[in-house]
Amino acid sequence: MLKTYDYIFVLPAVPISYVGGYKLIYLLSDQLSRLGMDVGILFLSDSRRYVYSVHRDMALWQSIRSREHTIESVLNVMMCNRIGYRILRPLVRLLHTQSIPSGLETPERVDILFDLPKVQVERLVATSWETAYYVNRFVGARNKYYLIQAEEDSPAFSGRLAPLARSTYGFPLHKIVNNQKLQERFEPEGSALIHVCWYVGYRNTGLRHVARKKANTVLVPLRKSPSKGAKYAVSAIQLMRRRDPTISFVAFGDYHGAVPSFVKFFRRPTDEKLAQLYELAEIFVLPSVTEGFSSPALEAMAAGCAIVATDSGGPSMYIRDSINGLIVPVQDSQAIADAVMSLFHNPHLRERIAMNGVRTASEYTYSRTFSEFLGAIRGFEGGTMVHAKEDTSSLGREDGGAGW
Repeated sequence: MLKTYDYIFVLPAVPISYVGGYKLIYLLSDQLSRLGMDVGILFLSDSRRYVYSVHRDMALWQSIRSREHTIESVLNVMMCNRIGYRILRPLVRLLHTQSIPSGLETPERVDILFDLPKVQVERLVATSWETAYYVNRFVGARNKYYLIQAEEDSPAFSGRLAPLARSTYGFPLHKIVNNQKLQERFEPEGSALIHVCWYVGYRNTGLRHVARKKANTVLVPLRKSPSKGAKYAVSAIQLMRRRDPTISFVAFGDYHGAVPSFVKFFRRPTDEKLAQLYELAEIFVLPSVTEGFSSPALEAMAAGCAIVATDSGGPSMYIRDSINGLIVPVQDSQAIADAVMSLFHNPHLRERIAMNGVRTASEYTYSRTFSEFLGAIRGFEGGTMVHAKEDTSSLGREDGGAGW
């Protein structure tokens, strides 16, 4: 008799760094399993080679042959079998510094899969454009979903592979999106919108942190993906430094470009360290060119930071300009610098924005995200769910803390 899974989420690789998109999948998997559902997470050994087997695109082939992809794919192929996973995963856990949600700490509750041999799937969920190719072609799933977490067909996000990402949006998959811009884009075909939660928790409330902030400290994420706008952030930092040498700059992320020597840079900080940085900073800058949602900006809000964010998509879900943050144009270093300086010059505005931001962040909880996801599934499936139990008592804490 074939095993039947209620949900299988398809991920493009075994993650080395556990960033927001991956954490969302683990949250959903963990909570679904707590409701008594059979849930699996399927890791593809080389998602881009799979896409190439379907779509012989030269830009994709050049991407596959790149040095960076070769290194990543070799490690991923080694991880994508049960023996390699058991041997290498402890080493990867030592090398990366992001916390792993308990959905993967308890594999007896969430199955870790590297292939799907003779199984039946009620719901197969793509989580990126690469995995959408796999889900679209898979035979044996009753319902197919596409969790679109970013505008992946933007050249800033996928570079020369953007046309391949764009083609997946035409696949006959139920689409669940995480920001208003994406919802409006796919509304004609009936997309569903969910609000994403934030992940780094705090023992004290952000309102207390507002009054304890260290003066003139700016925190900026610097990520290697061009879609995250690191080069514009670095230029803005240099502009602000020339205008006020007393400002302290702190950054974090996986950026490999040049960072000014006066910036204190933390490469892939732990969640505990990241919480400390949020609590330290007065102002948080999100410089992205395009964003799906951006949980770091919400995390900074929860810690009492005043937010300066680009008009990059996701942040407009929860930021209202001059109310709980300042919105500036994308790819505009001068606009970023001017917005930050205006907050330093107007401490009353900065404090009001920070306090409103704390209140906004309190609305984005684990239980809200999960409930909206279940609601989206019900909507697509006519109000029915397989084996669902209407009990959310096991959801994470409402304060956004570590409820895994």
